[in-house]
Amino acid sequence: MENKQEKRFLSKNVYIIGIAIIVIIISALSAYLLSIKVSVDKWDEKIYSGVNVQDFDLSGKTKEEAVEAITEAFSKKLLDKKINVKIGNKTFNYTYADLSAGYEIEKTIDEAMSFGKNEDMFKKNSLIKNKDNEIHKIELIFGYDENKINELEENIGSQVNVQAKDASIAIIGGKISITPDVVGYEFNKEEFVTTMKGSINDNLGEDTNLSYTLKEVKVAKSKEALSSVTGKISTFSTSYAVNDRGTNLEIATSLVNGTLLMPGEEFSYDKASQKGRGRYTTAGGYVNNKVEQVEAGGICQVCTALYRTAMKANIRSVERHNHGLAVGYAEPGLDATVAWGYLDYRFKNTYDFPIYIEGIGGAGTVTFNIYGNPKALSGNTYELKSENLGTDIAGNTKAKSYQVTYKNGVEISRELISTDSYAPHS
Repeated sequence: MENKQEKRFLSKNVYIIGIAIIVIIISALSAYLLSIKVSVDKWDEKIYSGVNVQDFDLSGKTKEEAVEAITEAFSKKLLDKKINVKIGNKTFNYTYADLSAGYEIEKTIDEAMSFGKNEDMFKKNSLIKNKDNEIHKIELIFGYDENKINELEENIGSQVNVQAKDASIAIIGGKISITPDVVGYEFNKEEFVTTMKGSINDNLGEDTNLSYTLKEVKVAKSKEALSSVTGKISTFSTSYAVNDRGTNLEIATSLVNGTLLMPGEEFSYDKASQKGRGRYTTAGGYVNNKVEQVEAGGICQVCTALYRTAMKANIRSVERHNHGLAVGYAEPGLDATVAWGYLDYRFKNTYDFPIYIEGIGGAGTVTFNIYGNPKALSGNTYELKSENLGTDIAGNTKAKSYQVTYKNGVEISRELISTDSYAPHS
């Protein structure tokens, strides 16, 4: 009986002890888990161990502390980085601050703060302790304002670009004066922008050094080319009455005066004379073979004088039309007319040297002089001659024109230029 009671007592004690052990284990486990939780919770607002940004350790720092540390360690140094641009003998110095360069620090630190925060409590605790000293690297996001590159280019270009300027020629009283050309230099914008974008980096302590050459911009009309204009190669004059019509002639002459044609360039009397629109007066002119009062009436006489001057320089027409009616200031076949936007007088400089056209109008006379290289004419002179063929059965006057070439005053050739027809005056 006594043995049974002892067994029951022992069994009860074992049970109690077992319960106590379980309670102790649970309590210890709970305390352990609680301690882990408390430890992990303390890092909720901190960056876990081993988190590096650009090799800068942010372990245990709050977001504010991390932002301040990264700003101090990287942003200020970045803005102080230099950009040195050498062009010829000039150097331009800028800093990355001029590009509004910087890092996306807030975004980077948010990434650092979020590292490991979605893991379970045990993983978080492991990351916090980081017994293996593992490193989690995060790169700073670098950027700049691309529009600032264009601003730098404009700033540099304004200081190094040199506008090319053609040489010019002026003839006063028969004396030729040439103003030299200015060779231009141009900063290549596209090259600058491309190489700048390819060179910008966030390597702290390392300047960005760029070097460029200026592109030489050659002029179309150099002093050397204009120097071949050495004298007069032809001249022609026409007389007019000093009245409203005469005013139109003087305006048109002034618009042609100073024309410089390089080899191969073409002149249009239509384009030149239209520049005076709004300044001309109304005067008599041919319209559908009748005399009417029109804007710029009479300027065909200037066109004719220019045509005669060009032919005396042996410069042939690209386009030339005779009047519908004969004119009083030129023999049939020797005139040239213009009708804006419809009929034009055009010629091209076929010489290998420039030609300069001087037009002088006033006191009842229009004179055109063409200057070039007289030696190129080899002593030849030229004259446009008319042959009146009489009238046909309809009363139209017929005429031929010839370009006559003289050598030492002797005719050596005669070339047919045109066959023209003029309606009778009603």
